[in-house]
Amino acid sequence: MNGNTVVGCLSCPLVSLMAGSTLRFPLPAASRRLKELMVCNDVVLGSQSLGRRKVLDATNCRYVAAMDPGIDEKAIRADTPEDTCVAIACGKADVLESRLKGMDVVLLCADQVAVCEDELREKPESAEEARRFMMDYSGGEGVITWTAVVVVDCLNGRREVGRHKAVTFDPIPEDVIDNILSDPGSLVYRCAGSFCVDDVMGPFVKSIEGGSDSVMGLPLGILEELLKRVRPLP
Repeated sequence: MNGNTVVGCLSCPLVSLMAGSTLRFPLPAASRRLKELMVCNDVVLGSQSLGRRKVLDATNCRYVAAMDPGIDEKAIRADTPEDTCVAIACGKADVLESRLKGMDVVLLCADQVAVCEDELREKPESAEEARRFMMDYSGGEGVITWTAVVVVDCLNGRREVGRHKAVTFDPIPEDVIDNILSDPGSLVYRCAGSFCVDDVMGPFVKSIEGGSDSVMGLPLGILEELLKRVRPLP
């Protein structure tokens, strides 16, 4: 793996996800330096994740395009959930970097996995699997989310990798689970471990260690540090 690995979170002030948001844990505000880094570089988001787009859009972080890497994430495994998350994010970056090689753009890829009861959990394959995941949380089982971020300068191939972890849940009432799963467009069908901090599930989050941006799949502090290493401002 090329580049260095950044671990941790850089704290910053909080801002609402959107006007009128009822999120219990609002998104951290993007720093002025992060916004400058995003403006000064043509950043391509290598993800179809609504959560990551929402993080960037809500914090006014500019990106010029979004691309789908189209990889089989479940075919990529490592010794630990943390390393699996990094391997998947790097796999996405490998695919898209090959398409963007030599272009004056910065590629941003990420991945997220959830861990509960020592089980690695990615996006559910069915409503039944999503229900099983959420019923575990309803029983008060803690859940950890690992997020990996990869930033690549496609002009010279320089790559930096960062990782971050967050969270735990309070029990979720079964009627709330039923209500969430009844909506086929619910985010729980597109989130690792059917775990998200939207308006419905947010009230049942006990605490977030690391920030809601990490839970939504794109920790801003890590992103800023990686961008500074790949394309430092004058």
